[in-house]
Amino acid sequence: MAEGTAGKPGETVKEPSGRQVALVKSAVPLDTKQRAMILERLRTRFGAQVEGQFEMDPTLLGGVQARIGDQLIDDTVACKLEVLRDVLIKSGEAE
Repeated sequence: MAEGTAGKPGETVKEPSGRQVALVKSAVPLDTKQRAMILERLRTRFGAQVEGQFEMDPTLLGGVQARIGDQLIDDTVACKLEVLRDVLIKSGEAE
């Protein structure tokens, strides 16, 4: 993140130059190749001006979560389990 643009932890910042900073969380540390692959996909979706801020969050259980601007891409095990739980609850209500 460029000097003078630091925000609160977890806050996604749009830099004055038009660059966007994506907060990327994973359950385990990501190596350089994994980080590059994630940034490449984010840049394809949001534009070439995306930079990454990487954090580890073991509560995600697995997978990756990326927040850029007001958009959240949640491909984590925790999210998938929550969706599954909701589906099971709704299917039980339908009976």
